[in-house]
Amino acid sequence: TEYRLLCELVKQPGRVLVPAYLTEKVWGPEYEEADRLIRQAIHRLRRKLEAAGLRGFIATKKGMGYMICT
Repeated sequence: TEYRLLCELVKQPGRVLVPAYLTEKVWGPEYEEADRLIRQAIHRLRRKLEAAGLRGFIATKKGMGYMICT
């Protein structure tokens, strides 16, 4: 799940991706708890990226979505 999420973010660096888009691409359109799923997955992904030395690689744009910092 985290890998698919990272792939979607990396495909469009510098562009803010809204949670609905990420949910559909990663989990499919049948998921309703999109915001919670995404927040949890982003949190786990950030921990792993930070452990690899990539602090601040994923940015949160409050009220909008997430993006890869370029």
